[in-house]
Amino acid sequence: MTFSLSTTLRAPTRMKYIDTIHSCIQLNPTLESSNSVNFLDLSITRNPTHLNIGLYRKPTTTDTTINFLSNHPLEHRMAAYNFLIRRMLTLLLNAEQQRIERKQILHIAHSNSIPINMLPHSNSGYNETSPRQNPPYSHPSTNTQNG
Repeated sequence: MTFSLSTTLRAPTRMKYIDTIHSCIQLNPTLESSNSVNFLDLSITRNPTHLNIGLYRKPTTTDTTINFLSNHPLEHRMAAYNFLIRRMLTLLLNAEQQRIERKQILHIAHSNSIPINMLPHSNSGYNETSPRQNPPYSHPSTNTQNG
């Protein structure tokens, strides 16, 4: 899988070429619109000096995980929450994005009977009132520093 932020003028040429490689390959690209593109579970927005990264969920995403009352091992029931919380804490999200994601995680947990005190956020150093502040990621092509 390849991700590329490029001008829309080159995209049609690229798509025509890929369509000629094999008749069974069908390319359904997501093109950048309004300086933003959704790629996998990320929403990437291009600004003049940096890229902003946010979380993206398809409109068809459900809030279903393994229910806490099921007869699965605890590790399996908690795996989705470990992933969601780790992703929230390690991506370069601003305070508002972290607040929205935490609220979404709590909603998913509630929908699946997960006790809130079982969520791993209490051991991760995450503080709801002061989430980590991260500078935006500077894209190499927009970096004005020499070196």
